[in-house]
Amino acid sequence: MFQELQQILHDLHQRIEGLEELVVLQQDGSLLAERHTAEDSATIRTASTAFAALASQMYENLGRGSATEAIIRGKDRFLAIYSMPQDRTFLAIVGSSSVNFGLLNSGGRITIKKIHELLSKASS
Repeated sequence: MFQELQQILHDLHQRIEGLEELVVLQQDGSLLAERHTAEDSATIRTASTAFAALASQMYENLGRGSATEAIIRGKDRFLAIYSMPQDRTFLAIVGSSSVNFGLLNSGGRITIKKIHELLSKASS
């Protein structure tokens, strides 16, 4: 399963220019797969887990269900989170703020669906 997750991340990285770090995490912060590990990889994983939890809590508090996408965009870089509803796994992406966000959103949605399907098959 690890190799398949790595391939899914590799494919997304190849399709969209400007992606730096791609990580598949569980809500508790457990790492399932990553692509292009940066020196601050542990910091990225911690921030991604906290951001995913905060986004989910905000959506629930607003009565909007659970968060499936959240993006923080700064001057130079962004952090994007993608998840499936009621899933405990999410995709975190860090990259250049000059990325094409239309491609990013489309690619992120397709990729998290592939990850969800792969993990569902593995647990059956």
